[in-house]
Amino acid sequence: MKNNEREERLEEIKASNKKAIPKMVRIFILCFVAGCLLGGVLGVILVLQDNTNALDVVRGLGRTFSLSICPWLLLVWHLVQIGVGMFTVSRGNQLFAAWDGEDEDKEQELNKHISQEIWFLNLGVIVALFFFGCFYTCGVASFETGALTWVGTAVVFVVGVLVELVIQARIVDLARRMAPEKNASPYDMKFQKQWYSQCDEAERTQIGNCSWAAYCAIQKCCVALWLIFVLAGIVLDTGFLPVLAVCVIWITGTTVYSREAIKGEMLI
Repeated sequence: MKNNEREERLEEIKASNKKAIPKMVRIFILCFVAGCLLGGVLGVILVLQDNTNALDVVRGLGRTFSLSICPWLLLVWHLVQIGVGMFTVSRGNQLFAAWDGEDEDKEQELNKHISQEIWFLNLGVIVALFFFGCFYTCGVASFETGALTWVGTAVVFVVGVLVELVIQARIVDLARRMAPEKNASPYDMKFQKQWYSQCDEAERTQIGNCSWAAYCAIQKCCVALWLIFVLAGIVLDTGFLPVLAVCVIWITGTTVYSREAIKGEMLI
């Protein structure tokens, strides 16, 4: 790049920054004022009112949800997941049987069906982990619900997740039937790495677009959760662990993205 081109580019950068900075400053000032007002209100509430009863009520509701409701929600959730999963596998096989290998509209419909089911099953495992975690993080209190509930919750969780993984594998096998070049087995521990290595450039571009959208969404989600947990710590005395958990996820995502960008000699 010649010197005059560099100077022109520098002027363009300065102009764009000059246009964006006032808006950023206004947003920063607005957030600062809102934070000061919210912090002041919370401080006054904590000083003028004893919130011990409120904390007891919140903790009591949380224990009731975790110990009495979560085991049943886990069972119902697995039954729903398995029922929907078996139906969608059957539906997928019907769509595949009706596809002649050339009709692009039916191919897109089948691709959409497979992607939606994979998303639903992945979401299901995460929700199951939430119910499972809520119950057992109550510690000794979870055992006091009875040996049947304590053991049964674990059995329901393990069996349900295994069945859902088998259903997910059948969905992946359907995708492999559509794309003969895909030889990665969903039961292989290196499935994701093998699957990516068998993708062409167009598929890798789509994966990159999806990854970028997920990365941006997680960054925003971490900011929101950090704020929520800080406020919860002030009002409900939740401690530093929720904030630490969010920051660990935040740091992990940012570090992995930056490391891959550096390895690929890409501008961040």
